[in-house]
Amino acid sequence: MSTAPSSSAMAPAEQWAQVLRAWQAGACAEVLALLAPSLDASQPADDVLQLAALAHQRLGELPQALQRQQQWVDRHPQQAAGWINLANIQADLGQVDAGLDSLARALALDPQQAAAHFNRGNLLMRQGDAGAAFDAFRRAGELAPERPDPLCNQAQALCALGRFGEALAIMQSVVARYPGLAAGWNGLGMVWHRLSDDAQALRSYQRAVQIDANLVDAWSNAAQVLARLERPDEAAQWARRAVELGGGQAAARTLGVVLVSDRQNPEARQWLEQALQRDPGDTVALNNLLTLDSVQCDWDALDRHLQALRTQWQQGRIEGLQPWRLLSLPVGAAELRAVTEQDCARRFAHVAPTEPGRWRVHVGKPRPARLRVGYFSSDFHQHATSVLMAGLFERHDRSRFEVFGLCLGRYRTDAPDPMRARAGRIRAFRSRWPAG
Repeated sequence: MSTAPSSSAMAPAEQWAQVLRAWQAGACAEVLALLAPSLDASQPADDVLQLAALAHQRLGELPQALQRQQQWVDRHPQQAAGWINLANIQADLGQVDAGLDSLARALALDPQQAAAHFNRGNLLMRQGDAGAAFDAFRRAGELAPERPDPLCNQAQALCALGRFGEALAIMQSVVARYPGLAAGWNGLGMVWHRLSDDAQALRSYQRAVQIDANLVDAWSNAAQVLARLERPDEAAQWARRAVELGGGQAAARTLGVVLVSDRQNPEARQWLEQALQRDPGDTVALNNLLTLDSVQCDWDALDRHLQALRTQWQQGRIEGLQPWRLLSLPVGAAELRAVTEQDCARRFAHVAPTEPGRWRVHVGKPRPARLRVGYFSSDFHQHATSVLMAGLFERHDRSRFEVFGLCLGRYRTDAPDPMRARAGRIRAFRSRWPAG
């Protein structure tokens, strides 16, 4: 959390009042224009540096924001708030390690800074350390019990740990206590999304934007759900609104992913590249760019994006990376196995070991008249997998076998598909694994 300065020694009172009026009106470009003469001075005043950093950050001019905030911190290294603001800018630039270092400096100066614990939790989540993130959010909540946002983020950390029931209970208590809190409904939607209940998730996001039409995250999250529900036009509309509201890197990535799913490839590439400029380590953007590179036969781009992705997974950052997609790329068997093991470890970190004998076959049970066989797939429609497998489904002796297709993906009952008859009885199967 950052605040604008209230006074300054940089200029006469009337000039500073003009700057503050522009700031309060959200006219950041005007603020910077008014501050330009003072910023050109050999020693800009402290308030000038702070406000310039904030204005640059709001305009998305992050290198300039970093420069001005670093100048302020260099002058006041004993001020925890300065380190917190510096960490915010570093986080926006994708400099997660540097941001954590800045927050460590802030907490060394003032261990009671709730904002530092909260922001540290956010950065730890980006590193994939949900356990440490949960502890940081919990500490932030202890220091600021009147604020609901640490609770919301605790729920997201719990989801990452696979503790969905606890996460849901927290978010339901938040919206019950703060029914007018848009961020609470957005957080509840995120939990429902992780539980694969898209209808509940969408209702929660819609409630969030009814309360606060400028809540970027709710627009962006709803776009992802609408894409999963195969409503591409609505998904793109919600994603574009998130971008219009200044959603930055995350909104640009969401719009790009939505457009990839709708096969609007040239515009999708534009938004994904923009997201990657802000965070070169964004594995979700890289993963989707690799899809576009393959479809468009852009081999130079594919090599570049694959190398960037390889750098990330070697550092253990595999969020959004689906190992099976690497099968069609020039990735060695050892690398593919390493990535797959990392992905499985992340997905199943919350699963308790199976009790001995849990899956023991009970030989004494009566044998059913027909053996039930189930095939799991996300491709029970006109897809190469089903086309190639359909003959196998049809060759089961139906007097001896009862065949089921268990659909892991989005299965539309309102769109009859001839593959359904060939595969047998299709049932939607909703995975409870953490979303990739």
